[in-house]
Amino acid sequence: MKDGKKQAFKFTLSSVSLTLVLLGGCGVLESAQYRPGDLKNDYENPQTGVPLVGTQLPTGPSIKIKNRDLTFDTGLTSCVGADFSEKNQWIFKPIKYSRTLQDFVGGSEISNVSHFTEAFDLVLREIVEPTEGLVTYGKIRDGQSLSALWNRLRDALAKLALPEMKSDSEKKTFWLNVYNFLMIDILRTNPSALVSNQRSGTFSKTRHTVAGRSVTLDQIEYGVLRLGGRKISHSFPQESVPSSIDNRLHVALVCGAKGCPKLRNFAYEAEKLDIILSENVHMFMNDQVKHVAYDAKSQTTRISELFQWFSIDFDSFAGGKKPSDVKQYILRGCRNDKEKLDEFFESIETFSKLSPAQRIPYDWTPNENISI
Repeated sequence: MKDGKKQAFKFTLSSVSLTLVLLGGCGVLESAQYRPGDLKNDYENPQTGVPLVGTQLPTGPSIKIKNRDLTFDTGLTSCVGADFSEKNQWIFKPIKYSRTLQDFVGGSEISNVSHFTEAFDLVLREIVEPTEGLVTYGKIRDGQSLSALWNRLRDALAKLALPEMKSDSEKKTFWLNVYNFLMIDILRTNPSALVSNQRSGTFSKTRHTVAGRSVTLDQIEYGVLRLGGRKISHSFPQESVPSSIDNRLHVALVCGAKGCPKLRNFAYEAEKLDIILSENVHMFMNDQVKHVAYDAKSQTTRISELFQWFSIDFDSFAGGKKPSDVKQYILRGCRNDKEKLDEFFESIETFSKLSPAQRIPYDWTPNENISI
């Protein structure tokens, strides 16, 4: 990442004082686009207080705002442009839920998908460290403050009646949240679920109850979200299964390991799914440690094994027609090695033929936050 000027501004939003820290780099992405919720209520002009809508939304950098239980990080704060000043800085306004985490802890009902998603979102804000996506599993393990709520979420998921989901975005969003919830639940109860002798069974044999039906993680990934000429291996009605495949889901499904794409600290939302998935792609492609790494000393590039494991998807990623199309997600402002990476991706015929020297070994260490 290029060095950039650090700026800090302090504003008061409602009665909460928030400190914004902007780190220099790229100003490519739009902060207004990357948080679930009602956009017209999420952002406002700091001078006039007038809500921003449509084309009025700021074209400024991604930002990070931290306030207890309302931490938001696009994952690209290291790429924020340095050309913003206090007078034209836009303020992220956290979504206002009708209920709080404490409401759910206190017993508010979880009787439908909307309740489940809202409660899951609030728990994610509490247990997921936003910068690296690490999970404080201890908070939802037996005896901890949120464990009873987590048990209620699991029980509610098992009994939920599948709602009428008309759009593919609604269906993808529901199954993304279900998959990530179940993966967290697995590591919550079995911290060794990803060790080599258990890993395969964790995804293909461990069964979960969703809407009264038994399903594995592999059945959700391969039979629901990546269904394309593959045999349906579950009993969910066809109307609950997306009709199209979106290869960007690879950067939203989190397998619970540090080598995975980053777990977001909020639940996915259908209205903003397209935008959030696009940002996930940028985060994935600009992660210089886990996913796309260039060594200036040896002048070699290595990329995550995910590219090879799912080469059929990454070869035509996000509508591209060849592997080199992924280079469009390497942000010049984030990285000073963009030209070298462009050359590397241009040289790839298919990700299925990556050599050992071109692969970053997958880190199956659980994504547990052990710093607390």
